[in-house]
Amino acid sequence: MLAKDLKKEYKSLFTATEKIDLIDVPDFKYLLVEGEGHPSESSFKEAVESLYRLAYTIKMLYLAKNVILPEGFYNESGDVSRF
Repeated sequence: MLAKDLKKEYKSLFTATEKIDLIDVPDFKYLLVEGEGHPSESSFKEAVESLYRLAYTIKMLYLAKNVILPEGFYNESGDVSRF
């Protein structure tokens, strides 16, 4: 399976223009942190660190043996081989 290049596939979503326009964004699966407060607060730092750890773990799933990957799973390098 080849990696998906979302910036190429959805170029209009990632390219700035000089005009303001409404666009339709397709459904994507993503991780997010919700909350209130200033980014300099410790709660923001902790939330971002947790988000990074989770995202990294999910990204590295393809390296694990005996793990069933969810349908549509891919990594950005395009390598779907396992060790």
